[in-house]
Amino acid sequence: HMLENLPSRREYNLYYWYYGTLAMYQHGGKDWNTWNNSLRDRIVAEQRRTGEFAGSWEPRSKWAPYGGRIYTTALSTLCLEVYYRFLPLYRMQEESEEPTATPGE
Repeated sequence: HMLENLPSRREYNLYYWYYGTLAMYQHGGKDWNTWNNSLRDRIVAEQRRTGEFAGSWEPRSKWAPYGGRIYTTALSTLCLEVYYRFLPLYRMQEESEEPTATPGE
């Protein structure tokens, strides 16, 4: 379902993108790369580059009326920094990799 509803110009919904990013990051693989490429391009394209609000995002997303520029900028930043905030907990260890520790160590 999520790959059928990638971040796009059609609907700007940071709330969905934020939780979708967390889920897809944990899922990993090719699906994560597809999601991340779409998300990154969309969010970076929306960032203000000039003026007093440079570096922020316009409060235009679906839920922005409730949180304004701070909400929009915070969620945009959290989406872009997912790699630095979470470990990929559910990524399967490659078959060629040796375990990093043995039981009892």
